[in-house]
Amino acid sequence: MADIELKHHDVGAGEPTVVLIHGFSSGPEDWAAQAEHLSARHRVISVALRGHGISDRGAAPMSMEQLATDCLEILSYKGITNAILAGHSMGTRVAIEAHRQAPDVVEGLILMDGSNATSQSDVGSALAGFESTVAELGYAGFAKMLFAQMFYDAKHDALKERYIERALKVPEDVGTPLYKNLITWDGTVTSDALQAAKIPILVVQSTTRDAKGGRRALEPGEIGAYESFVLKHAAHADVVGMPGLGHYTMIEAPAEVNQAIDAWLDQQSLR
Repeated sequence: MADIELKHHDVGAGEPTVVLIHGFSSGPEDWAAQAEHLSARHRVISVALRGHGISDRGAAPMSMEQLATDCLEILSYKGITNAILAGHSMGTRVAIEAHRQAPDVVEGLILMDGSNATSQSDVGSALAGFESTVAELGYAGFAKMLFAQMFYDAKHDALKERYIERALKVPEDVGTPLYKNLITWDGTVTSDALQAAKIPILVVQSTTRDAKGGRRALEPGEIGAYESFVLKHAAHADVVGMPGLGHYTMIEAPAEVNQAIDAWLDQQSLR
């Protein structure tokens, strides 16, 4: 990157390279179990997105477009010409946007418990809702409310508190423009970007969102809002539901997630 050095972990060997992209106010450690597992057969790069954790914010805009460009610049610097991008939550957008920017490099997408802020609304209403919440609670209050919805089982209460604390370390001047861009990107880019993605796509989903943005665990057999949205625009996508879990699917069910990814990679002849 011209303005910062994007921190990342680079382990393992084997093609294609798998790039693990974390979510909003989160970190690469969320993918630790997958990085360890996949590195036995693939080169695996786990990034800390700009403005998060050990990566600087820099002067560039906090946007899905910039975060995707950052990830692609790592691949270019390392001479990697074919990669599978796995994104969690906000990272699903970054992965899709990276394919939009470099379809010749990205040959597969893994979308882990994604969402779309405008699938049941419009950009203006979603932005107004965010701004109203921040005006009422402050940015820290918004972040606490958001991350309080991430885990449902009491056995994860300590982890939930750690993740709330982690989210609060992301500065407001990072989180606010990034979340606003996330909403705008959802409403103006996602549909066309998914329609253009004629590559293998795996959706692994454990939660769904209601019209007001509230998150809950999927019920057994349920097809939630995000899977329906992806399939509407990319009917060839493979969907694996993991009901009864919170938002950090790959942390709560690492073995099941690893198995789903392995099966998909083999099925799509991506290894």
